[in-house]
Amino acid sequence: MVYPTFGTSAQGAASNASPNGGSSATSAITVNRGDSVYVLVAYGCGSGATISVKYPTPGVTDSAGNVYQRIAIKQNGSNSTYPAIEVWCADNVPATSALTISVAFTANTFYIFSAVQISGAYGAGSVDLHTAGDAHSGTSSTDPITTDAPYDLVVACQCDVRGTGTLTSGGGFTMDTGLSGASGGTLGSDVYLQVFYLEAAAAGAYNSSLSWPTAEPFSLITVGIRCSTPWSSVSGRPFVTVSPVGIANSLAAIPNNGADFGPDTPSTATYGIQEALNTIASTGGHIYCLAGKYLLNAPIVFTGSFQRLEFAPGSSIQFANGLTGVQPNWTSSNYQLPYSLVLMGAPETASSPTPFSHQEFVGNGVQINWGSNGTVAGIEIVSPGPQSSSPYTGAGGEDFLIEGVVSTGYISECFGVHAQYQNNSNTIEQMTRHIIVRRFYDTRSAVSTGGSGFAVGGNVFDMLIEDVEIDLSQAYGGTGLSNCFIGGWQGGASNIVVRRCRFISNGGLTGQPQLSQVLELQGNGLLTPPYPPGPPPGNQPTATNGLSDVTLEDCAFDSGASSGNVAAGYGGAYLDDNNTASGSTGPLNRVKFKNCQWINCGMTLQSQYSTPGYVLFDGPMPPMFYDYYGSSVAQLQGRPLLQGPNLSVSGAYGSRVQQTLLTTPGITLAQYSPPVGAIGIFRVDVYLTAKTAGTATVVINWTDPTTGSQFATPINAVAMVANQVVTASQVVVVNSTGVLVVGTVSASGPVILGSAGIVQLG
Repeated sequence: MVYPTFGTSAQGAASNASPNGGSSATSAITVNRGDSVYVLVAYGCGSGATISVKYPTPGVTDSAGNVYQRIAIKQNGSNSTYPAIEVWCADNVPATSALTISVAFTANTFYIFSAVQISGAYGAGSVDLHTAGDAHSGTSSTDPITTDAPYDLVVACQCDVRGTGTLTSGGGFTMDTGLSGASGGTLGSDVYLQVFYLEAAAAGAYNSSLSWPTAEPFSLITVGIRCSTPWSSVSGRPFVTVSPVGIANSLAAIPNNGADFGPDTPSTATYGIQEALNTIASTGGHIYCLAGKYLLNAPIVFTGSFQRLEFAPGSSIQFANGLTGVQPNWTSSNYQLPYSLVLMGAPETASSPTPFSHQEFVGNGVQINWGSNGTVAGIEIVSPGPQSSSPYTGAGGEDFLIEGVVSTGYISECFGVHAQYQNNSNTIEQMTRHIIVRRFYDTRSAVSTGGSGFAVGGNVFDMLIEDVEIDLSQAYGGTGLSNCFIGGWQGGASNIVVRRCRFISNGGLTGQPQLSQVLELQGNGLLTPPYPPGPPPGNQPTATNGLSDVTLEDCAFDSGASSGNVAAGYGGAYLDDNNTASGSTGPLNRVKFKNCQWINCGMTLQSQYSTPGYVLFDGPMPPMFYDYYGSSVAQLQGRPLLQGPNLSVSGAYGSRVQQTLLTTPGITLAQYSPPVGAIGIFRVDVYLTAKTAGTATVVINWTDPTTGSQFATPINAVAMVANQVVTASQVVVVNSTGVLVVGTVSASGPVILGSAGIVQLG
């Protein structure tokens, strides 16, 4: 434990011969962030105590705008020169080397005040308690105080008439001559400020018991100043604290400002964060980083399971430039992973690491500047590597959380979830699952070759990404840049949801090497994807089960281009289930887009295998589709596309029609069945897409299953525009007898894709 201590001080005064209404101290004081400033004011209050420091509007102010509170006041309005004493305080002040304090009175008077920096006091309220004081005329005083907390700095402040003789303490208090002094040089007329202190190790009763040779009028107040208790001394504390301020960076007067770890931690390169994580490696626990700026010259590595690293609101992190990052130290280069600045999921050093689980990085809005670190990634959750020889298996970790981050800087990706980079045909069985990333906002002006906004893939299962925004619209740098990258290499990836996210690519930049895309979904995805006009890629020898069950909901994909609906490579979206070993597949299966927006964004589709699966659009589709060579197309080279309920359609039943793309023009939509007994007038809305311009004919067919009667209502001469959605509507009367009616809609001409919805009008 550390007592509060006096630091720099300054005084202001006016003599009885030249009274005034107040003044500033004759010099400035230096304070550190989190210090307290005490102002001790001795003055003549006049007969009947008619004069005081201005109150309630604070009569004590300073050049930094700190707000001072009057802690205590004691006046002697009965004995001539009428001595009075006041104590004022401001806690948790910002750092400055030139703080000037001023005191203003309600009327002209003679006075002396001392303003003093106090370090090591409790910043949330440094006053433990104060006395009612003592005031009369005599040769001794008594002003007992009973402190509530240990390690108080007990200060007795007395104002008396300037006389002769020496004031002494019978209670063991020590006089601070630097804070004491007289308002002027006239004996019997000016006042004297006398300051005594005692370091009280235990809570209990104390009394300064001051005495002097001859009787004099005086006023006395005693104040207990509470220490800032080091967190490590608190029994039952729920977490370990890390402070960004300390003696080492000249921002505090005590080590780490009372926290467990910080810049004063021996040999630290991370302001004590890594050392704090090391202490909970075997037990797990909660690391709480107090508000402020953390300057890190090394990466951060989680060291065990059940670890939570949390930053207080208002925190920021600055990584140094040129860091190499860290990665799991596995025995074979076949299983290399990205180097990162924050490593979760596996230890940094171990040839056959044990996976970690239940790890959390909670930023609460922490602002991270990744620095200039090239190909190094930001936060990485990794699966532990397999053995370097058969059976090539190993269990993965589970239950990870990253949330509340705002980041910028030059790195390869702001966050990622990865398994081993495997470059042989061995089958891997690891699994990393139950992952949440939310409220992550990243913007960068440079990205390394092959980089991304974020990257997920390699035996990743059950992952939620929500409320994420990544803006790479100004990101110059490497080729192959994918903003939202999800791949299924090394065993596949499945059950991934991306919700309420916004991604912006760099399609609007001039001079950028391009080969960038706002979205990339890969059945495999190891190679840097080639783009038009290059040839189809060769097979990549990697075992994979592809990418399946991916839902992207309420997301916005912005190519960054100022106009048009650009393809992948120019900021558009890219879907690919190629890049697999000869004879094997890396399919995209059950990929769903729900109510997504496409801003100047087309989609490039690539596949070399006829495998089961689909891509479903529930809501708006990209306005343009392209094949690998850059030609506009309407199918994923044999992979069916589905267009599901169009969310712009409303009504009693909404829209429930799905339709696959056909390889030849002309479609027939699936049947639609209104509920039994639905009587009235309905409007059928049909949404059609054509590969080429032309005229289409749409026919709405109805069948009464009871009578077998058939009805057909045509919509003739629907003008189609190449690669654009055209809407056609027709009002029909159905089910007038309350009998179930089944409807189908068919279209002929250049139409290749369609959906329909029914709206009840009456």
